[in-house]
Amino acid sequence: MLTFQDKPQEHHLRFVFVTDLHNISFGENNEQLVLAVKNMNPDAVLFGGDLVLGKPGESFADAMSFVKRVAELYPTFYANGNHEQRLRLYPETYGTMYEAFHRELAATKAVYLVNESATMTLKGIPVCIHGFEAKREYYKRLQGRRFRMPLSELEAVFQKPDKGQYHILLAHNPAFTETYLDWGADLTFCGHFHGGVVRLGKHHGLIDPNLNLFSKYCYGMFEREDRRVIVSSGLGEHTVPFRIHNPYEIVVTDVHFREK
Repeated sequence: MLTFQDKPQEHHLRFVFVTDLHNISFGENNEQLVLAVKNMNPDAVLFGGDLVLGKPGESFADAMSFVKRVAELYPTFYANGNHEQRLRLYPETYGTMYEAFHRELAATKAVYLVNESATMTLKGIPVCIHGFEAKREYYKRLQGRRFRMPLSELEAVFQKPDKGQYHILLAHNPAFTETYLDWGADLTFCGHFHGGVVRLGKHHGLIDPNLNLFSKYCYGMFEREDRRVIVSSGLGEHTVPFRIHNPYEIVVTDVHFREK
């Protein structure tokens, strides 16, 4: 459980973050995951992308069953990862898979955020959740760790966060953590790197999906002043079907607020 205190404790919100399931099932109909979320008693559940597996002919049944059951219980928000994105971008490869995915997701109560924002009030606290889908170029392999995302990429999609709300950014790819911190959300959640496959120390991993070695943003919490980025190792894998010192996880984050 990752917990941080944003302000001296008076009131708090609990967010559960799930990413990179890749249509794996933990128990029949993902019963173990549903029970785990219930036991955490969240105020909202955030899905960070790649719950499905973007391969021709793959089923979405296990992932969508999980999303549907969770969204019946809690405010739930779903942002794309690169797997959902490529289903939409490459119909010549994936046929009607994106339409099927979108139809199944729309049948749940989850709010689907593709470069969109949703605002709500939780326990009297105004919250704004932003679902950011980076352009495909930011997922290309062999970019090198010096490849950067300019702040304008986020500013072109979302306005700068205002001070009247607590802002959460769902941004699948943690390679651009510095840009997310620059943009100014109070809290950002990422996945994608699967913890670096082999976890090395507090933050590093052996290899990331862009084929960079020893990336420093593979896992954990990164802070700058009152802004934080949390990178989850996620719940599944593909291509490299193993993990070392790198367990599956659901992230639980408690945000504490002080009365004005």
